[in-house]
Amino acid sequence: MSAKIDIFEYQGKTYTNEITNFYPIAVGL
Repeated sequence: MSAKIDIFEYQGKTYTNEITNFYPIAVGL
């Protein structure tokens, strides 16, 4: 398994891509 986590921003929101799942992160909410 890969332990790589990609963090990126889309339309002002920050997301993390862990393995094959996408989780929206509530930042500044």
